[in-house]
Amino acid sequence: MKSRRIISLLIATALFLSACTTQNTSDENMGATEDQYLPELLYGINTDSLTVVHDRVKKNEFLSDILLRYGVDYNVIDYIARYTRDTFDVRKIKYGNPYCVISTNDSISKALYFAYEITPSSYVLYHLLDSVYAELGEKEIKVVLTSTTGTIKSSLWNSLVDADADPNLANELSEIYAWTI
Repeated sequence: MKSRRIISLLIATALFLSACTTQNTSDENMGATEDQYLPELLYGINTDSLTVVHDRVKKNEFLSDILLRYGVDYNVIDYIARYTRDTFDVRKIKYGNPYCVISTNDSISKALYFAYEITPSSYVLYHLLDSVYAELGEKEIKVVLTSTTGTIKSSLWNSLVDADADPNLANELSEIYAWTI
């Protein structure tokens, strides 16, 4: 009689513990299926509800020419030119470099940020809100490594095309290795 009680008590305990762990795993699965919203970030700014305009610096165009088009006051432009020189000197803005103006998304569009790309990997971001300041930033660089193999029978270009590689890679390789291949 005692052994029956002990066995039934052990079975009841095992059922109770298994029910508790089943509940936890179902809660974990429910959390994993929910989609988490990731905001679109540009230069570290959430641009979901903002207007983003990408353009390039035109010939003989200055910072004032660019910012006046987007409704930035002269005194703000003057402040940027004078007091953010230690971060980036606006006189070094070059023809052809890309820039981005981020503004409010309403009928009276007001520029909030101005980003100028100094190099393909670095930029300066001007905050045009109440306190005007500039900060330097680096873009995230994604390195993708791929490999391909083949045998050069007639030409390097033909071998790369046969291996489904980018044919422009032949030009790059010929510049690197010249007459050694």
